[in-house]
Amino acid sequence: MGNAVIPSEKVIMYDSSNCMVNMPDDKLVILQGLHDYIVVESNNTLLICPRDRGTKR
Repeated sequence: MGNAVIPSEKVIMYDSSNCMVNMPDDKLVILQGLHDYIVVESNNTLLICPRDRGTKR
């Protein structure tokens, strides 16, 4: 499966699939070996978690 990345210009992915990445425009992100993960930064907080755990409470 593909990756969903915002903004795509500053995110570099190697051997990663089915990830959702949303980072501020001024951040450079390099991901390697992640499959089915959520990576998000908002309000100076970084979240990295498996996608299947991102919506459970």
